[in-house]
Amino acid sequence: MPGAWRAKNKKGEYDDGQNYDPTGYSSPLGSPRRDKRQCMNSYLWRPPGKALDPLTEESRSFSSALARWHRDHDAEGALEALDAYERRFPRGQIQVEARILRAEVLLSRGREGEGLAALDQVPLSGLPRGRELATVRGELRVKHGRCVEGRRDLSDVLAKGSADGLGRRAARAIRLCP
Repeated sequence: MPGAWRAKNKKGEYDDGQNYDPTGYSSPLGSPRRDKRQCMNSYLWRPPGKALDPLTEESRSFSSALARWHRDHDAEGALEALDAYERRFPRGQIQVEARILRAEVLLSRGREGEGLAALDQVPLSGLPRGRELATVRGELRVKHGRCVEGRRDLSDVLAKGSADGLGRRAARAIRLCP
């Protein structure tokens, strides 16, 4: 029973060998259970009996893929988690972010064709990293022989400035098109 008085031996340990948890979060059999505060910080915790709203569920599904990629550096695990996310939320509210993450993972693994296919599905205008992503997509389109589309992406990049690194990359890629 949590908080109950228990006898200690000469070493100051509890005689019954069970883990004593005065907070009351131990299971009745004495095996340690996760502290509620620790669980609240976890993406898995939810109050008992409460259903999560759909956006929270979607966010948690996406965050598992993000964690596998950024924290664990597990590309295949991230792609599997993204596959699960897309099966569960085919018209999700954070679909754009999921496709960008998929492209990032695929490109890091040298799978340019698949990465380009993922970027082709993303409208880049208005995104915080839109100019950077347009540069990458334009370079890949040029490299894969899609110069008309590549020029369109790279021209948009150059229209917003040509003096920085992205502008120089865009100018260099456009010169590769006939």
